[in-house]
Amino acid sequence: MDEMQRPLKKRGKKKRRKKRKEIIMTPKQRFDQAVALKRSVRCILRVEDKYFVYTKLVEDFAGLAALPEEQAFEGQEECTALSEECRVLAEELKSQVSEEPQEDTRTVTRTVKQREHSDNKKGKTKWVFLAVVVIVAGIILAFHIDGSRYVIAFIEKGIGFKDESLEMFQSLAEYKDSERQAARMEQILLAEAHKGDVVAFGKQKWIVLDKKKKNSSVCIMKLDGEKKLLYHPREEKVNWETCEIRTFLNSDYLQKHFTPSEQSIILTTDVLATENAADPVSAGNATRDKIFILSSREVKKYKKILNERSYNMRLRTPGKEGITTEFVSGLGEVVEYGYPVNKPGAPIHPVMWVTVNQ
Repeated sequence: MDEMQRPLKKRGKKKRRKKRKEIIMTPKQRFDQAVALKRSVRCILRVEDKYFVYTKLVEDFAGLAALPEEQAFEGQEECTALSEECRVLAEELKSQVSEEPQEDTRTVTRTVKQREHSDNKKGKTKWVFLAVVVIVAGIILAFHIDGSRYVIAFIEKGIGFKDESLEMFQSLAEYKDSERQAARMEQILLAEAHKGDVVAFGKQKWIVLDKKKKNSSVCIMKLDGEKKLLYHPREEKVNWETCEIRTFLNSDYLQKHFTPSEQSIILTTDVLATENAADPVSAGNATRDKIFILSSREVKKYKKILNERSYNMRLRTPGKEGITTEFVSGLGEVVEYGYPVNKPGAPIHPVMWVTVNQ
């Protein structure tokens, strides 16, 4: 057949490549991913890689903190502190990065065997690093799945990352028995703490005042005082037994700040009524409470621990004429004439005994 008469071959249609859809994450998803990446840095072996990740996270958290109000999300208020924390961690690693030995770039004659050994070594390093990247990526993906995060929390507990395990269980309060597991982690951390240490309990920071081996319990006081809480709303003679702050702390405050599992490990304590030595008005009767505030006697007992921080706090010991209570000044001195029961200015520092038995 004449070449000109040959039928033209039909050209197949070129398949158009599908454009990859760009995945746009919400600010909350970006925040969760950044938090997961920060938690997974411990899996990275090389100092340089850790430094790079922390440096990136400084920018990521700072960018999230700067988002306008219409893009606000749960956790945004933590971003500035997280950015600063990552900056400090990066600075700590910076000197180590510069001190790490660099590869010798001088021209050297090497045997085939030496080159093979070097290449194998580089290959192994490459695969180890790749494995770490895969692990990190897996943790980030799993971070959005409650079941995976639950397992991660147990792994963290098993390998000794107890603070991280506690945070994870707390974030999964509605999943399985995470609430109970979080309370158990708090007990473990309290049992390991020493007098004067700052510990986490109920998502708040507390200072350890005392420990008793006999019943395996720890006395803790809230690190930051509740500045807006009044001892009593009216100017009248009251004591710890009759004041409204006692009722509030052991009802609404207890319910709001602690899970049922945490409430179950807060002990009911015999709270003694103590009189003012200078003006012995009625201090009322002893009470039994889960939450209370310190007396002037207890402040003296824990003076060494309390003096390490300048605490300004209200006490339950009555002041002058019963319309005030004694308080600790910013200089750490107990003021006997007291502070008006119905005035703010003497912060309430809740105190409690917690059992560390299972």
